Amino acid sequence: MAIGARHKMGKTAFTLKIAEYVAIEEGKGIATFSLEIPKEQIYERMVSSRSRIDSGLFYQSSEDVYNFDTEFAKASQAISEYNNTKCYIDGSPSYSSSWPRS
Repeated sequence: MAIGARHKMGKTAFTLKIAEYVAIEEGKGIATFSLEIPKEQIYERMVSSRSRIDSGLFYQSSEDVYNFDTEFAKASQAISEYNNTKCYIDGSPSYSSSWPRS
């Protein structure tokens, strides 16, 4: 499946929710490719979505986060769930728009 739309339309959020469901709930392998976002940011968004925490948590010190232990536990649980999946993420910007045809 290929998803395309204007900027800020929710393409990444939409596809990552599908990927989350297929990988974690259905236990099937998934591959996610992005021409715009590096794989680290995609994984961060997946963990943030699964754990229902603000992704800004990843960039703050523990002293600055209210209820840090609870938020950290949620993120750790989400990471553990993803580590038990067959999940491939590629954020290589080197692909062109003609890549899916080949």
